[in-house]
Amino acid sequence: MAPKQRRPGSQGRTGSPVASRGASQAKAQPKSKAKAKAEPKVAVAGQILKAFEGLDTNGDGTIHQDELKEVMQALDRKTWTDKKIGLIMSAIDVDSKGRVDYDEFVRWVMGGSDKDRTAVLKAGEARANSKPRARGEGSAGGAGTSDADSQEELEKVLEKIFTFYDEDQDGQIERIEWLDGEEKRLGKLDFGPKNRKEAIAWFKEAGAVGTPVDGMFLSKENFKTALVKKVAEESGISASAEPGRLAAFLRESRAVAFAEVVTAGGAAASSSAPQPEGAPAEPPTYPLTIKFKDLMEATREATYFKRAVLVLSNDKTEVETFLNYRSTQLIDCKQIINETCIQKSKSKEDAQAEARKQLTAAMNSSGFTKPLHIRLSNSAFDLTKFCGDEVPADIFNPHLWTIEEAFKRGFFEAGHKANLEIEDEKKWKDFYVIITSTFDSERAKEFLTDKIPHFNELAILLIDPASFEE
Repeated sequence: MAPKQRRPGSQGRTGSPVASRGASQAKAQPKSKAKAKAEPKVAVAGQILKAFEGLDTNGDGTIHQDELKEVMQALDRKTWTDKKIGLIMSAIDVDSKGRVDYDEFVRWVMGGSDKDRTAVLKAGEARANSKPRARGEGSAGGAGTSDADSQEELEKVLEKIFTFYDEDQDGQIERIEWLDGEEKRLGKLDFGPKNRKEAIAWFKEAGAVGTPVDGMFLSKENFKTALVKKVAEESGISASAEPGRLAAFLRESRAVAFAEVVTAGGAAASSSAPQPEGAPAEPPTYPLTIKFKDLMEATREATYFKRAVLVLSNDKTEVETFLNYRSTQLIDCKQIINETCIQKSKSKEDAQAEARKQLTAAMNSSGFTKPLHIRLSNSAFDLTKFCGDEVPADIFNPHLWTIEEAFKRGFFEAGHKANLEIEDEKKWKDFYVIITSTFDSERAKEFLTDKIPHFNELAILLIDPASFEE
């Protein structure tokens, strides 16, 4: 077989998990401190897995709404109403299959840090700890999972990760493919020369054959064996004793290998697909009345046609509650009014600086992007006057707010700009602005027309009030 050639323009890249340990041993970071910093990540992985097992009360490997309801209402029936449970399930169950798998649960938990997520996580853990351990029950492959099933799950995860690195799908990983994959996993900005050197060293130690000139290749079997060893050392999880738990840790630590799943749901209605299924050739006529359950699909359609979204919920708060459970960055206009006008605890400039931080985080969230949720609630907050250098008015018009424009205005550096531009700007398409208001259409026309920049260009979605009860 002819060796693979170095791709034009490929530069030195690094970034393996080994590198993070090497970097942490720099003079400012003693080894003991580096280890202490790494341990919480492992703890989080185990915590999420245990919570999932606790919420999966029937042990079928998924969480159903009745199971979530049973666990949460056992704690506090008044707080965890059927309606609230339904909203949370809708937010987690991104594929709308009526059940939540482990990937969906991980993305939801990692998508924010609000008190409801924390409560669900703790309740699931408590339930798991109170469960009797059945003979033959898998240690971490999901409640009721056998060791054989857990081993099979680990093999599936390893296969998926291998496919991620094997770009040309020829059954082996070439050195450049390995470095490209590590760069995607860790991000260009965290991919320095030291990490690159250590990544290449791992590649060689894993059993790669050949030379940098003619091509170096790592077989699938050697890759899987070396990766299992490496991750077991990172996490302290035994592959032989707890294969399911190791598979779960791999899914989290190598989440980019499952990117098509993550971006489809974890980014709160991604618009990365070429076109939403069933989308018209031309944009709909707005305002558009929709059912509450169709909100995310209508949002995908609007962002596909490069429209910022304004959702009007007619005195209902369910939309804003629902978006709280999605992975978004929030600018809360009612809070700004309270802090700058009522309590006077912050100046307008302070509020603008904080809003800029939220906007920046939406456009660069660990190398990815996410939606910016602007919550008006029942206010007519003047976003037109609030906007300026910190929060440009052009963010409300995706035709004007481009990667190039955001870069020119100093919201991110050249490295992230290049990261966003690859694959037909796939990551950038997960950034959009969604504004929520509890006004109806008449009040919106009266009070918001001159308060939101580019109002006439918005995709205005009117939620049918009756649909909240469906």
